[in-house]
Amino acid sequence: MQITVPGLIAIAAYLISVRLLWHGSDAYSGSDRLIKICSLIACVSHAGVIWLVLSDKAGVNLGLFTMLCLMALVISCLVTLSGLRKSLSDLAIIVFPLSAVSLIMLLLFPDTVASRGQLSNDLILHIILSVVAYSFLSIAALQAIALSLGDYYLRQRQSAIAKLLPPVQTLDTLLFRSIWAGLSLLTLSIASGFLFLENADIPGLVHHTVITAAAWVIFVVLLWGRYYLGWRGALASRWTLAGVILLVLGYFGSKFVIELILHRV
Repeated sequence: MQITVPGLIAIAAYLISVRLLWHGSDAYSGSDRLIKICSLIACVSHAGVIWLVLSDKAGVNLGLFTMLCLMALVISCLVTLSGLRKSLSDLAIIVFPLSAVSLIMLLLFPDTVASRGQLSNDLILHIILSVVAYSFLSIAALQAIALSLGDYYLRQRQSAIAKLLPPVQTLDTLLFRSIWAGLSLLTLSIASGFLFLENADIPGLVHHTVITAAAWVIFVVLLWGRYYLGWRGALASRWTLAGVILLVLGYFGSKFVIELILHRV
């Protein structure tokens, strides 16, 4: 397949980056620069895979593994771009292996769902907004997990373990920045969905819309609690994870049931 070569290059580059990050980077020895080069190669090759899949002659493939791989690409690009001016974020140690796994799944289990024909510009906009919103909120989920761990170990007076994580205050600030960005894009995505999606009979659309709206409410309440009640730490993390879990169930859960279960019945 056309996607095999760029897919394998991306997987190798992601894993090399993780190995280098795991052993620590030193800007003066050049390892930090090598990590950034490998991560850029991984993202470019990953993007090549997505381009080949989406530009298939049979039509645009929006199957489960394709969309998982697309979201993994956006998250990896966000993490890589954020690290260009400084050392790559610790999130890359988690994000890059997940991106490699998404590529492996796409290579081993290509989507069998029927490809769509030419997509309208409005639908493309909706998809882009949704994917980028989910990516920011997925990064927020990872930051929420790290924040919960840091808060827990500090409360247990295990400072040696807590020092392995970024400072809690830094994680808290980054968490809400990611939530603000993700919620803003999710709001635009929901609005574009109501305006542009013409066929309300699409399987799973109603469930997806209701669950996504519920997740949107959770993030709005979280931001309200943050600025009016001072929510932070483990409480903010739980609300963040609840919202992200709903988003995952609303989109990927619906696609999993329709494409991998009902499709085979």
